[in-house]
Amino acid sequence: MFGAIEYLSGMETKQILYSRAIATGIHFTIAKPYAMFREKVASWIGADYSSSSLRKYAVDTAAMIVTSLPTYSIQLYLAGAPLKAMAVALPSAFMF
Repeated sequence: MFGAIEYLSGMETKQILYSRAIATGIHFTIAKPYAMFREKVASWIGADYSSSSLRKYAVDTAAMIVTSLPTYSIQLYLAGAPLKAMAVALPSAFMF
């Protein structure tokens, strides 16, 4: 999905492949901290396993937006994406 967004935003093939490789490293690195942050957000919102689907969705959405924007920005920057491509890819990533 993100590779397609990056392609449509105007990134070159080499940049897209580099971005995907960086993403793998980032996700391995932040998996545990993200899970801990998500649990903290759940406690702030007051959500647990018995909460409504809407409350659980709010937790997942809040945690993902807060962590994804900075990590995806760093990923695109390190991959050498031009600012114009980043301006298209970053907001598009949150639509899907």
